[in-house]
Amino acid sequence: MALYDRIQSDLVQARRSRDELGLSTLSLLKSELVKASKETGAGELNDELVQRVARREVKKREEAIEVYRKAGREESAEREEAEQRIVVERIIDFLEIQPFRKIQVGRLPYGLQKRVDLGRALAMEPQVLLLDEPMAGMNVEEKQDMSRFILDVNDEFGTTIVLIEHDMGVVMDISDRVVVLDYGKKIGDGLPEQVRNNPEVISAYLGTVH
Repeated sequence: MALYDRIQSDLVQARRSRDELGLSTLSLLKSELVKASKETGAGELNDELVQRVARREVKKREEAIEVYRKAGREESAEREEAEQRIVVERIIDFLEIQPFRKIQVGRLPYGLQKRVDLGRALAMEPQVLLLDEPMAGMNVEEKQDMSRFILDVNDEFGTTIVLIEHDMGVVMDISDRVVVLDYGKKIGDGLPEQVRNNPEVISAYLGTVH
């Protein structure tokens, strides 16, 4: 009965250290041992019986803990999904694409496809967002819409936009600062008005008056 005596000793120690999990486990184990001794008859509470009951109760306890942990992980995943859904719904509202949410992206007009691309990028909640020629292939109306959304991104989400674009009209209209490269060489850097009047920029991109 050495194992039973050790359980009794551990139970006392668990009470002293206020180990709630250990106290609960050992108390349950002791209860099961008493129950087993009554079922098997007096004098049958030996080490073999103690070990058998102990293994059974420890296994049950481990299974219960695993169920609890799994439930906790599932609850955490559900909470995270709900938080992400809030972010996504905010982006959908911001980009005004609610009417198209159930349509495959490939079936949308080109301008709307580019708007969805912007939404995907915003869903990552970036601090800095690099857009590479977001206006390429768009008509005038689509460019105006995309320009409006790009301007509003910083106000709505606090995201800094780095824009690579060859449409100089768009660049000058929506940028706070413009950097101009010509075959990899920086030829202009400053406010839009400063860059617009830069002779090198005019020669390379805007054209000169003959």
